[in-house]
Amino acid sequence: MNSAVVIAAEAASSYPGLRSAEQYFGPLTELTKAKGLTVVNEPYDFRVGTSQLVRGDFTKPIGKLTMNQSTLVMIEKSYVVSFTFIAGSQDELDELIASLKFDRTESSAVSK
Repeated sequence: MNSAVVIAAEAASSYPGLRSAEQYFGPLTELTKAKGLTVVNEPYDFRVGTSQLVRGDFTKPIGKLTMNQSTLVMIEKSYVVSFTFIAGSQDELDELIASLKFDRTESSAVSK
């Protein structure tokens, strides 16, 4: 199975009442279950460097293989940002997630 990474950003206002990344897993879990995936781990806090995200894990048997999926979610500047990793093994999935890094340096305006 080939691995994949899908990055999505949606306006948080598309989800009335959404106050935390964990709440986003309500609609996300409904969608993944509708696609035949099962929940392996309910949403839990997950740190990437200095950034706090929420992670949920899913699987789906495909013939003799198992598709492993983990989605990491954060709310940033009024957007829900999700990072979905798909792989054929848990080790491959962990490698993909370990590659996720954030550069939080702010560019400073030049004053005249």
